[in-house]
Amino acid sequence: MPDGIREPFPRSAIPLTADTLLRRTQTAAALCAAGYPVSDKTLATKATRGGGPPFQLFGRIPLYRWGDVLAWAQARMSAPRCCSAEADGWLDQPANVDRISRGTVKGAV
Repeated sequence: MPDGIREPFPRSAIPLTADTLLRRTQTAAALCAAGYPVSDKTLATKATRGGGPPFQLFGRIPLYRWGDVLAWAQARMSAPRCCSAEADGWLDQPANVDRISRGTVKGAV
């Protein structure tokens, strides 16, 4: 990084092995450092409501295995896309492709 510009999350926050156990705040920091912006509060909510990465309790302390957390984050990623219209299948409809080619859609290239 150029001088004067700091990374928001140091790469050193990313565990070296998949079996490393992390507390919730460490897990959130490691996910952010790996490029997955998730807060510890989001992890806490998902631990209560479901939909989050698997964890184990050590007494009252939730511990997350880094390999499981990383797999969970990667599974949440969408497929690569070229524009936001691809998300809802708008471009899959022939009439819309025709409108784009004629230039009758605002913002179309």
